[in-house]
Amino acid sequence: KRRPSLSEDAMIAEAVEILQVCSHEIIRQVCVHCIERGHLMAQVWAANADLFERLRKRTDELQFELQLQVEHYNHERKQLLMQTAKHEAEIEQLKDLMNTNAEVSKKKMTELARSHSTLKLQQHTSEAAVQTD
Repeated sequence: KRRPSLSEDAMIAEAVEILQVCSHEIIRQVCVHCIERGHLMAQVWAANADLFERLRKRTDELQFELQLQVEHYNHERKQLLMQTAKHEAEIEQLKDLMNTNAEVSKKKMTELARSHSTLKLQQHTSEAAVQTD
């Protein structure tokens, strides 16, 4: 998820402030009728406010950690894409080299076949010359 905008943060802060004012007024009114209940409500409110603040801080920490992980993974992805491109270029170079070697080998085989044919022809000619003598 994205980080809340400043206006969202401001809205949350304003909502918390309104809740605090309302809760304090309710607690004040309850204290007028029963001091023990008012104090209990104040303790519950303080515990809830503390829990809310701790959860908000933890959420911010987790969001920051998540952002760091996303940046790390994006960096790794970029490196892997660069490696992939490098490997693809190397593969193309190897294919070109292999094709060149295949052409050279084919030419050599053709030359060897011609030489072989020439030698066979010379051998037959020599054998024929020896037999006629």
